[in-house]
Formats: sequence, C-alpha cells, structure tokens
Amino acid sequence: MDGGVFAANRINDAFALVSTGVPEVPVRFENQILGRTNQHGHLLVTGVNAYYPARFEIDTLDLPDYMQVPRAEQRIVLRAGSGALVRFEIEQVLAASIRLVDAQGQPLPMGLQVRHVGSGRTAVVGWDGITYLEGLQRDNELLVEGADFPGCRARFTLDAATPQVVRVGPLVCRATPATASLDLWRLARYYP
Repeated sequence: MDGGVFAANRINDAFALVSTGVPEVPVRFENQILGRTNQHGHLLVTGVNAYYPARFEIDTLDLPDYMQVPRAEQRIVLRAGSGALVRFEIEQVLAASIRLVDAQGQPLPMGLQVRHVGSGRTAVVGWDGITYLEGLQRDNELLVEGADFPGCRARFTLDAATPQVVRVGPLVCRATPATASLDLWRLARYYP
C-alpha cells in the first residue's frame, strides 16, 4: 500500500495506513499516540474498529516551522476486513520574518498592511517593523500601505533551497514613484 510493504499480526477488523511523506511525525488514533512515521513517512494502524468514524491526527508541534499542514485531523469509516490510506499533506513553504524600515532606518509603524506581489498574501507590520510572510518565492516584492501612510515598496531575494524561516532585514521600504509624486504634491499644498 502506498508503495510500501508492512508486516503485522493478524488483523481481525480493519486497518489504516497513515502517510505523511515526512519521517518521525507523531500519529494519534482516538487521542492516543500510537507512534511515529517511519523513514518513508508511514505508520500502520491495525486496531481500527469497523463501521465506526475513527479519528486520526498528526501532531504538528514537532514539525519544523517551514512546514504546513492544511488538515491535521481526519475521520474515516471502514468496512470489516478492509483498510484505508489516510494521507496527510505536509507542505514545505518558503517563509521569512522581515524587518521593514524607512529610508532613515526607523522601523515602520505597527498596523500597516504588507502585501506580497505575486502571491497576494497579506500580513501586518508588528513591533519593531517586523512582519511574517509565507508562500514566498526566490525574488520577492512587498507593497506596504496604511491609513495616513504614503506607502512604499521593498524587494529582496531568498535562497529557495533554505529549509527554514529566514530572517530578512533591516529592509528599506522605499516610496513608490506614484507615492513620491503624491508626497511632493501634498507638501506643495501645505508649504507653498
């Protein structure tokens, strides 16, 4: 099943093969930890009761911070004498903790909205100008906007082979050309 051969004692009722694709992931069956996945990301669960919505979970706390699980729990119902493949998709994401500063090197104000050009993902600037974004690419561009904030852009490059959350910055967020001309227009209005 799922490209593997698994040895077990006689299975009287039903069984399930949990597949994560990642080794050493803790697996729970009905809130009890049964074990960890093998080097191929599999764990055979033999004591599954037939005709009962069995609950399977993986513990995501042991996963590295660059891995995401869209769904960490599943319920399945099996017939007597049957088996099922319970697949949990674990995805590796390219993520970064980014410290954004203005042209003078001061952290951007908290609460500004950051949008990743390309993926459309958004985040909010936190303390010390730090924001966290996932789903990044090798070459990245950020747009920062907010109320009473003229807006700015920042660009950076990541090593796509790095399997961790990368720290970027301080990264200077520069006024966009449209924003720069708007700022000059505002200044001209208030300071003729």
